[in-house]
Amino acid sequence: MRKAVLVGAIALALGTVSAAAAQEEFSGATSIHDSSVQHGPVVTASHIAGLKSALRLTPDQHRHWAPVEAALRGLAREQRRDGGAGFVQRVKDRASAVAGTAIQLRRLSAAARPLIKTLSDEQKSSAMGVIRRHGFESMLAVF
Repeated sequence: MRKAVLVGAIALALGTVSAAAAQEEFSGATSIHDSSVQHGPVVTASHIAGLKSALRLTPDQHRHWAPVEAALRGLAREQRRDGGAGFVQRVKDRASAVAGTAIQLRRLSAAARPLIKTLSDEQKSSAMGVIRRHGFESMLAVF
């Protein structure tokens, strides 16, 4: 039981599942995988392209973009992992996904620091607009 609560707390802290979804998952309220459960924003290729476009990177900043893009794509892959059908498998998959997402977010944070240091205030403002528009504010805590 403590593990389920811990996994739920971590998931909620990362913003990867809603409170209702966490409650349902760990209380056993649902017996089949419900695709309507809100799992938070998922990074897509269009989000990555939109962020890059909004940043309007200088030639010097482009060299810092490649690791950031790779980390974002890794996060996107982690978020697309499909869960199993049974309750126990779903809980295992959710715990694994939360841990994997946390690792990908740490990688993203490390990759983004050099780029963030080179951004102008205007570029940072543009990036924040894209991040807010797509609902990724919860991920900003890692930076």
